[in-house]
Amino acid sequence: MNTPDSSAHNRRFLRARRHYAIAWVALLALLAASAASGWFHLGIGNLVAGVGIALVKGAIVAWLFMALRDAPPLICIASVAGLAMLLILAGLSLVDFGPRHNETALYQRPQQVPPVLAQAHPVATAADGLRTPASPRREAGRP
Repeated sequence: MNTPDSSAHNRRFLRARRHYAIAWVALLALLAASAASGWFHLGIGNLVAGVGIALVKGAIVAWLFMALRDAPPLICIASVAGLAMLLILAGLSLVDFGPRHNETALYQRPQQVPPVLAQAHPVATAADGLRTPASPRREAGRP
């Protein structure tokens, strides 16, 4: 039973499957690029590459898997508001590091503390009635 509606549905399904496959391959390639960037010492370039890769991954997920391209305007506004709040919180976190100064604490040489506590209390022995691993207490009636 091949109706015009079923053929249009099949075309949409094949197109969606192709889009998901392309997105999956792109996300895997970005994952490999993110892992590979850790092996290279690029200085600030590692940070820029990591943030750029994360933005592209987020855009792919939002556009395709969250279906923001077909979403109503209110949903798009809510997602942009969430992104704006994330950026505000990140900006406030970065502002927190601005006034901090790298002041090191004063250094004091370590000194040995005299063993006063050990001299004040005599060492308990097995003769005082304490159980030690060397002299286990035997219960009455047991060998």
